[in-house]
Amino acid sequence: MPNVPEPAAAEITDRAGRRFQVRWGESGLCGLGDARRVAQRHALLGTFVALGAAGTTVRHDPHVDPVVLREVLSVLGAVQSPSQSPIRRVFGRELDRLPPPEVYVYRDVQQMLDVSCVNRAAIGYYDGAIHLSGDPRHGIETLRQTVVHEYVHHVLIGLGIKVPMWLHEGLAMKLAGENWWVDPSLGLVAWLRDQHLPFEAMTGAFPHTADEKFALAAYYQSFAMLEFLWDRQGDDGVAALVRALARGELDAKEAFSSTGVSGDALEQAWREFLARRYRERDEPMQRLHEAAARNRQ
Repeated sequence: MPNVPEPAAAEITDRAGRRFQVRWGESGLCGLGDARRVAQRHALLGTFVALGAAGTTVRHDPHVDPVVLREVLSVLGAVQSPSQSPIRRVFGRELDRLPPPEVYVYRDVQQMLDVSCVNRAAIGYYDGAIHLSGDPRHGIETLRQTVVHEYVHHVLIGLGIKVPMWLHEGLAMKLAGENWWVDPSLGLVAWLRDQHLPFEAMTGAFPHTADEKFALAAYYQSFAMLEFLWDRQGDDGVAALVRALARGELDAKEAFSSTGVSGDALEQAWREFLARRYRERDEPMQRLHEAAARNRQ
C-alpha cells in the first residue's frame, strides 16, 4: 500500500476539520451541515417498507430481494442467540440489556452512497442504526459479515465506547470473520510488514468518511492491532479491556498499551508478532507449493 497518509495526531482532522472526525450518531455520518443530502435521505427512507422482526424494525427499499431480507433477519437473530453469537465471546450478557438497532437495507451501494457521507468502498455503516446495501451480487457471506460488523459498532456505542477506533474496527472485523484484506492487489499485508500508521493516531481515526486508500489501511491495521491484543491476552483479556473502557477505568488513548508494553518495547513486540503471524500464515502455503513442485518432477 504505497503512499498511505500517516496522520501525526490521535485527533485526526483534514483542513476542513471534518474528514477524520468521529461521527457516531450523525445521520448518514454527514452531520447537519449538508442540508440537501439530509433532506434527500429523509425522503428516500420514507419510501422504505417496514418489517418488524428479531426484536427490531428492518426497513428496506421495495426492490430488495426477499432472500437478502431473510438473511438479514437470520443474522440479527443469530447475533442475539446465546448459543450462536461470536459477539458473546466478548460482550457476554451485555448484549441482553442493549436493544437491537434498526436496520435499513438499500437496493444497492449507489442508493446508499447517494444519501450518506461514507467512502465509496463501504457497503454498510452505522450511525445509530445499521445501513447496508442489499445488492445480492455482494454474496450472502459478505452480507452476513456486514450485519455483524455494524452490530459490533452498535454494542460498543451502547456501552458508551466511542473510541478507540482501532478497537471498534478491529473487533468488528474479527467477530465478523472478514478476510478481504488478504487480496494481494490491495497490498495491505506487504505494507503493514514495513510500516504502520502511528498507534496513537489509531485512537480517533475515523476511516468511514476518509478516502478509500486511508480507510483500507486504517481498517486493516485496526484488525492487526486487535489480533495483537488477542494474541497476548486472549478472549478474557479483550473482554476485560471492553469492560474497563465501558466503566471509564481506562483512557482510550492508553488502550493499546494495556497489552503490558509501551514505547520501544511495544514496537519490538509488534514487529515480532507480525513476523510470527506471517510465518505461520505463509508456511502452509509454502508446503503446498513445494508439494506441487515435487509432483511436477
